[in-house]
Amino acid sequence: MREEHHKNQIVVGAGWLYLIEPEGGERYLGELPSCSVTVTSEYITVESSNGPVRRRLVHKPRSVTRRMDIELEDMSAKNLALFILGETGRDAQSAQVVEGELLSALREDVWYQLGVSRARPEGVSAIAATPAVTVRKGASGNTALDAAHYRIDHGRARILFTDLEPISGASKAVRVSYTPVAQTLARATSSEAQLREFGLRYIEDAVEGVGKRLFAPRCTVSPNGQMALKNPTQAQRIPLQVEILEPDAGAALVIYGPEG
Repeated sequence: MREEHHKNQIVVGAGWLYLIEPEGGERYLGELPSCSVTVTSEYITVESSNGPVRRRLVHKPRSVTRRMDIELEDMSAKNLALFILGETGRDAQSAQVVEGELLSALREDVWYQLGVSRARPEGVSAIAATPAVTVRKGASGNTALDAAHYRIDHGRARILFTDLEPISGASKAVRVSYTPVAQTLARATSSEAQLREFGLRYIEDAVEGVGKRLFAPRCTVSPNGQMALKNPTQAQRIPLQVEILEPDAGAALVIYGPEG
């Protein structure tokens, strides 16, 4: 039988997700291809042990867990920091000339990253084509090595030696001079794994039906699986899990909006 007086509220969801930061304000998390809410509960169950058939006497909730699973396609440094449980920063790389950087114990046909140091273990990000990179043989760097014996990747600040025969000595060392490209890099850096607390707001803009809004005043955001760096079928995605916590006052989760 069809209920003529009832109108179903069918919703095809779409919308925006915001992270309410403890410093104030709500940060839009970017493109969001997947977002879901999961609520699970555990129960205390008591069954009668009298008679051949057990009968349930008590079925009471013991705990309830509310969480969200989201995937982001906005690969910003702040979103990546949520995934690696880290912090964000900015690294200013100056165009100051590097004179005679020592590379030793060299091998042929392997790449070496330039600019590796204790302060910047990942090395510099790019080097200039002009002025040209110079390579001098030996730890003392007295004689130039012909460019036919090595290759330079300026865009990645890397060098590969194709022929080490002209370099004498067991250490096979060279001195490299180059100029980094001046640029500022956004960084996401892993740190001690401490979950920060945020708030969360989802504003629905439904494709079909009347959208609702979701608000969680207190939650933690943590990694939730694999971030594929290379996948020919889809863009990179950041999988995150949101644990919704009980606030000091009010409800842990509020879903609100017009009824249509």
